[in-house]
Amino acid sequence: MHIMADMKHVEAGKTFAADHAPRMLAHLRIAGLLVVFWGVLAWLIAERHFNARATFLVAHETQRAEQQADIVAHNIDRDLEYLRGIPSLLASENSVRKALLRFGPDAPASPLPDEQRKERWTEDAALDALSQFLTLTVKNLGTDMIWVMNAAGDCVASSNARKPDSLVGTNFADRAYFVQTRQGRPGRQYAVGKKTGIPGLFFSFPVIVDGRFIGAVAVKRDLANLSFWVDQADAFVADESGVIILARDQRLAMRALPGARVSALPEAEMLARYKRKAFTPLLLHSWGDPRYPSLQRLENERLPLLIASRNDAYAAIDIFALRRLPDIVVFEQERRWLFLLLVVAGTMLIATVSGGMFFLRTNLQARRVLGEHKKRLDEAQRIAHVGSWELDLLSGALLWSDEIFRIFEIDPARFGASYESFLHLVHPEEQDMVNRAYHASVKNHQPYEITHRLLFPDGRIKHVQEHCETFYDAQGKPLRSAGTVQDVTEQVTAEAQALEAAQEIEDLYERAPCGYHSLNQDGLFIRINHTELQWLGYTHDEVVGKLHFTDLITPASRQTFLNNFPRFKESGAVHDLEFEMVSKDGTTLTALLNATAIYDDAHRYVSSRSTVFDITERKGIERALRESEEQIRQLAYYDTLTGLPNRRLLMDRLSHALAQAGRHQLALAVMFMDLDHFKQINDTWGHDTGDELLRVVATRLAACVRGGDTVSRQGGDEFVIVLSEIAHPQDAALVADNILTALSEPIAAHQQILQITTSIGIAIHPSNGTDDATELMKKADMAMYAAKKAGRNSYRFFETAL
Repeated sequence: MHIMADMKHVEAGKTFAADHAPRMLAHLRIAGLLVVFWGVLAWLIAERHFNARATFLVAHETQRAEQQADIVAHNIDRDLEYLRGIPSLLASENSVRKALLRFGPDAPASPLPDEQRKERWTEDAALDALSQFLTLTVKNLGTDMIWVMNAAGDCVASSNARKPDSLVGTNFADRAYFVQTRQGRPGRQYAVGKKTGIPGLFFSFPVIVDGRFIGAVAVKRDLANLSFWVDQADAFVADESGVIILARDQRLAMRALPGARVSALPEAEMLARYKRKAFTPLLLHSWGDPRYPSLQRLENERLPLLIASRNDAYAAIDIFALRRLPDIVVFEQERRWLFLLLVVAGTMLIATVSGGMFFLRTNLQARRVLGEHKKRLDEAQRIAHVGSWELDLLSGALLWSDEIFRIFEIDPARFGASYESFLHLVHPEEQDMVNRAYHASVKNHQPYEITHRLLFPDGRIKHVQEHCETFYDAQGKPLRSAGTVQDVTEQVTAEAQALEAAQEIEDLYERAPCGYHSLNQDGLFIRINHTELQWLGYTHDEVVGKLHFTDLITPASRQTFLNNFPRFKESGAVHDLEFEMVSKDGTTLTALLNATAIYDDAHRYVSSRSTVFDITERKGIERALRESEEQIRQLAYYDTLTGLPNRRLLMDRLSHALAQAGRHQLALAVMFMDLDHFKQINDTWGHDTGDELLRVVATRLAACVRGGDTVSRQGGDEFVIVLSEIAHPQDAALVADNILTALSEPIAAHQQILQITTSIGIAIHPSNGTDDATELMKKADMAMYAAKKAGRNSYRFFETAL
């Protein structure tokens, strides 16, 4: 516009001075050419200025994005490596293998409903003990959930077995991580929890016995507990289907990346994995400047950004770090302003005015940009917990950024920056170390990096990491020092917790109630835990690298080892092999061994890991347990006095009978009996006489019912009878009449002839309207009390009026 205006002035000058100023016309023509030339030159200067700054900024921010992606990927890989090891470790536990061997490698999916499976396996003593072990493991290892699945995918034990959202009884055969373990390899998957509905990362490991798959161990880490991965940087994580599963910016969560293969998944698989049928695609566009192809635009944001990515092949996730470049927009504005200012300065001919205007506008623009840069730098330092400082070694002046004041918790309005203030905050035990480190770096012309503690007046401690570099003149004299201070308290705390967890695992290994050892390909010990060393009476140095496994077993066991070793190297595992091991003092102990083979990338056998149990005492205990098993079962399910089923067995049979009746539309009756005036017999003739009478009553009751019915003693003088599959309520009345008649006969007990009667309450299913065993018993009990109130020695059916 300025060029066009000047050209008009030139044309006007021609008309005005045609006759009077021919030289002015020449000058105007030259001025016009100079204006055009200056405009072109101004554009080239502005463009070059923009390109130089933008190129440097893009290169610098690209490097920072790559560094952020590397840091986030490293942290994720470290955490996932820890999670992957948990199911692998638990898969070799004997308690896990014993539990899964009960179901076997060909176990079909249980036909029972989920709740019945859950109740049966939760009440199972062995499976409940395994669930308690998994609960303790979750607490010690810092994960969210661990569970064990049989070969059909049914969960038989879990760390949350006693909670409402228990996984016990749930089938996971359709989950990708279970399918992968059935193929004999570790599994992993991102999905939403079947029971909890909480998204997370799942890792699993197969349990192989005699070369056959018998189940798997799985571990889950809730996605909400992994948010620290992206909290320290503007980053997000996508799974193998291209769905963003974790992001600091929650607007990006559960969005699909461009070209994500999640759109090709079947709808059923989408629902199973993500609990949704569709995903909103994440819109990424090119920034539009061909000079900077790496710049992109996210959604409708006006700012360009850089994206750096890393892939974790094992976990099947991609990590993306974002760096927004607001300065590019500022640079573009500055380019336009610079061009306009240069054009105005060239066309104006009044050098002083144009120069002053250019200076003022440029100065104001520079101040604004510097102010914004300082603001962004302060924000970046606050987010990263990194402050910067500079010390003038000639004047002693020290400058701190705002973040350093925040880290040191010093009010800049009350206290200025000083080396003494900083040194005063350093932990007394480390003040001398920090001071010497700084002065040594200045003396030796070397940068230094140090991590130390800060001690605050209220006793709190922070951990900071310092970086410093000193600059010198041509003669080597130090001029100034500059550096950064980063608050790494969270990182140090996390590393300490990780170290503590690793130490706990190491202690579990060394102090486990079983032996652990590893052998190289020649059978030489390369590692052995403290427990196994104690059994054998050797020290660590006497065994590791010096003795072979065959040196510590009897000749007969050595032959067993040689017979099984070729099959072991080929199959990769051996389970429950018994060996006779010889300790240092010659004592022989019986050991049960399970081992896993380790192969290199070419599938060559390189070493083995073994679990060893001392079963010397167990052998004797097993013999004793087999002899007493029947006695224990009798005590658990039968009344010791009469030999009748006790309440526990009765409730089990009643529940089963109710289920059968419901399926086949049958009726059943529950009869609740109480002997009349039984206490008087005990008080008059003694408890021995009363016990003998109860045994006779039990015999007569059993004679009054069918073989498929149940007569149970509840305790004292109370009996319960379950009549299954009756045609009419009158069938129960007929049995009640027979019982009253049978008990009316005199009873001989301890040289006494006794007469006894009974009161009977009857509840009928389904006419009394309940499928609950306890509720049906309660109604029969109420009917029994009605019979007593009616004069005893009779029976009553339950009625709603009762």
